[in-house]
Amino acid sequence: MKKEKILSFIVSFCMILTMLIFSGIEAIAVGSLNPSFSQSFTVTNLTEGTHVEVLKTVDLNLDSDGNFNMPVLTWNDSVKNWVSDKFPQYIDKSTKEVTDTFQKLGSNSAEANTFWQKMTAAYYQGKINFADKKDATADGNKNVTINGNGWGGYLVLAENPNNTGIMYKATSVNVLPAKQKDGSYENPKESITLVMKQDKEPGFEKEIPDISEITTGIGKIVNYRLNAQIPVYPADSIYKIFEISDQGGKGLKLVPDSIVVSLHADGSDSMSKITDYTLTKTENAFKIVVKESFLENHQGEVVYVLYQERITEEALELDEIENTASLKYNPNPYKNDTYEIESKKKTYTYEINFDKKDENGTTYLTGAVFQLQDADGDVLQFVQDTNDLHHYIFYGSADAFDTAVTPVSDIEISKESSIQIDGLDTGTYRLIETKAPEGYVKPTGYIEITLEDTIDENSKNVPDGKLDKIEITNNGTYEIINNATTGSGSFSFIVKNRTPEDFNLPVTGGTGTLMFTLGGIVVMGGAVLLYARNRKCRSNAK
Repeated sequence: MKKEKILSFIVSFCMILTMLIFSGIEAIAVGSLNPSFSQSFTVTNLTEGTHVEVLKTVDLNLDSDGNFNMPVLTWNDSVKNWVSDKFPQYIDKSTKEVTDTFQKLGSNSAEANTFWQKMTAAYYQGKINFADKKDATADGNKNVTINGNGWGGYLVLAENPNNTGIMYKATSVNVLPAKQKDGSYENPKESITLVMKQDKEPGFEKEIPDISEITTGIGKIVNYRLNAQIPVYPADSIYKIFEISDQGGKGLKLVPDSIVVSLHADGSDSMSKITDYTLTKTENAFKIVVKESFLENHQGEVVYVLYQERITEEALELDEIENTASLKYNPNPYKNDTYEIESKKKTYTYEINFDKKDENGTTYLTGAVFQLQDADGDVLQFVQDTNDLHHYIFYGSADAFDTAVTPVSDIEISKESSIQIDGLDTGTYRLIETKAPEGYVKPTGYIEITLEDTIDENSKNVPDGKLDKIEITNNGTYEIINNATTGSGSFSFIVKNRTPEDFNLPVTGGTGTLMFTLGGIVVMGGAVLLYARNRKCRSNAK
């Protein structure tokens, strides 16, 4: 009878060893039944500074001689009450034994994953205090070694207190003997390696879908889109923060009522638009907080936020207009710590400078008036800087200016200095002189100016605020000194004027013709006098 009990016990234990499964990374140690045996865990795939904890959950019961005690596998005293309360089907309350129900859970089964995730949540909430707990912090080699892990089962947790945004999956490992073919048990290896699984940070990107809007002008509207992926939260997560923010920064103003939150990239499908969020906004910033109920039902999906910003006059003070968006979430949903991912986009405006000079290109001329047209010939409007009357700011919209302004279409040269036309987009323009300086001839036609910014310094097809192409073409009788160079957001050139006496137009005939004409006049005059005299003589004869 005694032999039958022992045989039954051994069969039961073998079944337990076979069926006891911990979700996550499996590292089943094979070893002897030395009751004082311990194993080293080397935990890898960490970031520097990551804190690792090894928490004992299951005991393997051996006597001092290395014989199995009944029950063989029991829940550790630190977790038995929690298991009994939350998962009573997994414990024999009278003996603490790990039941067949738990032992038969499949590797990485949903039930096993849920169990370990909920235990992790309870630990971080302070509902479980592990008596057998070891920890270490990853060094520059990005791994840790934790020694002294005796027989049983362990929960391994990793967290980076430096808030790197990485979420490590809860992992379990067993230190258990394995029966050999001859029926004996051997000591396991003295160390094993655990490769921690990382949950990637959710995808987040700020875009300007229409790349042509990266180059812009004062008063123009730029369309932005944020792509924010909802994290996949473990079971029983405590904290689920998902905040999408945008800070327009200097030179940008949020267009009221332009924000659309959707599960569709272009926001066009009304059925995909999201309403389960709260929105707060200012003149150039907003924050969207998505509700937990929505997050739970859409884990792993992408939320799209579409909105518009207007370029304001403050952009003139900047070489680049930067816009920063951020996604705030919980990398460890069991702790109230958040992490932010940032994504930035830049837009650019451009500047034309020109001088009005005499025929020698050395002396400034005043009194000329110009207009700037777009490629279609429409006259553009500008705001004249009250602090510098030669500084003209492109007027794309009244909303781009903080105070009421009066736009003008005439660009007047009132002093001996360069004209600066600021806040322009790339494209083709026509510069027309509508009035010449006093004493000078007004040219005909127009000067065509083409600006292009299509390639950045890394040869990517993205504007970078530095003009790649500047073409200045004389489509008339203008005289131009072209000093324009690429590589920046501005350039300059000179428009010259001439006085009328500088122009020698060809005439028909020469001196011979003049003398012939004068001779003809003299002959005709003599004939007239002779005719008059003859009439007088005939009159006297009568």
